[in-house]
Amino acid sequence: MGYREIVFAGIIGAAFAAGVLASREPALRWYYQAGADQPTVVLFVMDTVRADHLSECGYERPTSPTLSVLRESGASVRCDAIAPSSWTVPSHASMFTGLHPADHGTHFVSVGEDVDLSGPVRPLPQDAVTIAERFQDRGYQTVLVSSNRLVSSATGLDQGFDLTWSGGGLSAMDVVEILRRFVRGSLDPERPLFLVLNVMDAHGPYPTVPPGVGWVPERGPAKADEPVLNDIERLVDVYDYGIFLDDTALAAALYVLRGHGWTDQGLRLVVVSDHGEFLGEHGLYSHTTTTYEPVVTVPLVYYEEPGPTPPILGDRPSLLEAHSLLLDGTSEGYRRLSATFAGRGLNDVEGTTDSMWVAEWHDSQKYVWHHGEYSAVDLQADPEEMSPVGVSVTEVGEVLPAYLHQMQESGQASPEDHVDEALIKQLKEMGYIE
Repeated sequence: MGYREIVFAGIIGAAFAAGVLASREPALRWYYQAGADQPTVVLFVMDTVRADHLSECGYERPTSPTLSVLRESGASVRCDAIAPSSWTVPSHASMFTGLHPADHGTHFVSVGEDVDLSGPVRPLPQDAVTIAERFQDRGYQTVLVSSNRLVSSATGLDQGFDLTWSGGGLSAMDVVEILRRFVRGSLDPERPLFLVLNVMDAHGPYPTVPPGVGWVPERGPAKADEPVLNDIERLVDVYDYGIFLDDTALAAALYVLRGHGWTDQGLRLVVVSDHGEFLGEHGLYSHTTTTYEPVVTVPLVYYEEPGPTPPILGDRPSLLEAHSLLLDGTSEGYRRLSATFAGRGLNDVEGTTDSMWVAEWHDSQKYVWHHGEYSAVDLQADPEEMSPVGVSVTEVGEVLPAYLHQMQESGQASPEDHVDEALIKQLKEMGYIE
């Protein structure tokens, strides 16, 4: 075993000792089975993980030891990436297509009088070309395992995947167990592998913290709703532990892939979060509805073996960089934009383009459009965004107003949009709409 394998095995062993992992038969074992003549390419999504709660990004709790191992092994790590939206569906669609939400159109849409919809989300159009389809064209087999049920056929995000498993109630280690079953019996050892894993132990409802963890006290489970704002300390505890579980699952997934020979011909790995989470900032909980930093500032990690040296991503890269990194190991310099607006009923905000937030970043300067007005904030001087200053459209420049116009057009429902009752049910169960 090499250094990384030993460390990953140590992380997994510590997780067993802490009660994070339950014994299973057959357990994870170190044996070789198959490989391919092209590198295995993996996108690992730590759903709802904000960058400033990762120990790798300077947080005081040891929430992300696996990410630290990757950095020590040569990974490029950014703790200031910009999510293209503040919730799951549009952000995943952007990573899968390399397009901003206004371009792919997969997000909430507002309802006009002539459109018979209720809190709709437009699925990914069938004519969109996804990264899974790009890898299929290269001869790869494509696999998606997601604990987030919105990353599924209901939203069109399964487009291009040969094997999929998506469902609510899956823990991060459940996702790894499904991966283990796939690599043992469902994959073709003669074809290279493109793999997407989504784990969401840091997404509400948050997990139970068992006794004996050490750095976080024992806690019962918590939901991301109004009462948690009365106990922010508890909210942070269960959220941080959820991040640790996701990070542990990353180590376990790499252990499974290595143990079955799927990294013998190389590995290209991108680790991201699709959006962050409010932990009481601005009196808010959960996510969506805004472009405040806690819900759009996420990690972006790139690792490749054997070499070349990973690209050094610039400050405040767009999360869309994940798309080009996965395809070719390159950084494309995508525009630093984010946009979101609420589903009907979420936090009592009407599902119209009036509730839209659109933002653009210029170094530490952030420009935002909301409620018909532009504002600016210097994130170095005002990192909590408590004192935005109103600015004119001429001060903002050309990019943000143009993107706002695109987003407003994209956000209007049309008679061609249709109700998917199963999707509406999922959105309600996950708290996105009422």
